[in-house]
Amino acid sequence: MSDPRFAKFRPEAVAYMLEGREAHGPAFVPEPPGLRTGYQACLVLAFGIALVALVGRVGDDAVGQGVVHQPSRRLVAARTDGHVEQVHVRVGQGVKAGDVMVSLDRREQMALVRRHQREQEALLAKILVVPSDDEARADLARVNADLEAAKLRLDARTLRSPVDGRVTDLAVHVGQPVTQGQRLAWVDPGTAGHILVAAVPGDYRPHLRAGQPVRVEFAGFPDAVQSLVTAEVGGLVMAPEEAARILGRGTAAVQLHGPQTQVVVKLPPHFESRGQQIELYDGMQAKVMVQARRERVIEALIPWTKKAGL
Repeated sequence: MSDPRFAKFRPEAVAYMLEGREAHGPAFVPEPPGLRTGYQACLVLAFGIALVALVGRVGDDAVGQGVVHQPSRRLVAARTDGHVEQVHVRVGQGVKAGDVMVSLDRREQMALVRRHQREQEALLAKILVVPSDDEARADLARVNADLEAAKLRLDARTLRSPVDGRVTDLAVHVGQPVTQGQRLAWVDPGTAGHILVAAVPGDYRPHLRAGQPVRVEFAGFPDAVQSLVTAEVGGLVMAPEEAARILGRGTAAVQLHGPQTQVVVKLPPHFESRGQQIELYDGMQAKVMVQARRERVIEALIPWTKKAGL
């Protein structure tokens, strides 16, 4: 026991080892099987987490509702009150500028035009007989003015296409009563594509700009999310009622809450869903997700690192 190598061990432990009882197994294993591999795996995992925290990015999307618009579409509206006498076109039909699309009842206006024409002819004949008849000349001037006004009222009962194009919608049928300004039909000249006018929460306005990535999911087509970019961003934060007015047609089912800001996205002419080509139509609704903010994972977890410039 005088061996200096055993000085730091208890005599009982030394005796135990000298007797050969180590066959029962060592009392302490300094490196169990797999410890080194596990240690290396932990190092790799820690390095991966650090790399993701430094390089990886997380974001916050501005989510809102939008409605498809066709800016080039031209509206055909009633110019006066009346009843529809005839519809001359159908949806999908090509038309030229000036083609008659809808006619309102015209019997009363036509009768008035004919009466003024007869009065005009009688006064002209009277003046031919007596050229110096000043009273007849004054009456003729009055009748001429009345005739022109009657012709304008008659022409207002014939609704024509404002441009060359294709009839995309008809909201009228024979016998239907209409009022001045009522929307009756739309014509698409095909000179511009569709856009999506959307409203997103106004809190995101400072983070929004043109050219940001945006995902568009059309109602009824969750499998066909479109990856696009914002074309325009409104300069105002507005009340939800005003935002709904700007969205326009198709907003009856859109629920807006709180301040909103406007985002415009240019759309392709169609998209694919389950192998089918789907055309876009004015008034279609969609969900929009604008990529408003992006920051590194470490900045999201530890905000002070952003200020420190790490």
